[in-house]
Amino acid sequence: MNAASLEYVAMSDDTDQKQVYFFEWRKKAGLTQQQAAERLGYSRNYLSELERGRDYNSRHLEAMAKVYGCTVSDLFRDPNTTNTKWASIFSRIPADRRDQAIRTAESFAEDPAGYDPGESGKRRGRS
Repeated sequence: MNAASLEYVAMSDDTDQKQVYFFEWRKKAGLTQQQAAERLGYSRNYLSELERGRDYNSRHLEAMAKVYGCTVSDLFRDPNTTNTKWASIFSRIPADRRDQAIRTAESFAEDPAGYDPGESGKRRGRS
């Protein structure tokens, strides 16, 4: 069992009742249902069933994550939310570099250079 399968098993207590975002991730990847079905090796009708949350398993999740360019856990998150974007980015950062990534993100939040997002991105004290 690979890491993606383990991630699925860890999340799958009530997976059949969880909201899935297969359709949204496919659209985010810029694929039509036919294109995605061909890359996945499924019929378009079968992919349609999966997108409605019917009878998917860890193999389906791993394949879709690979084709859509996301993680297995991302498939259970709306790709259009900021939290999902951050979680997706963070999950791809090697574990030994995550502290550095957090410090970098925090430095933007601390605003040391005088960036004021409330004024259309203008720097304070400059014209």
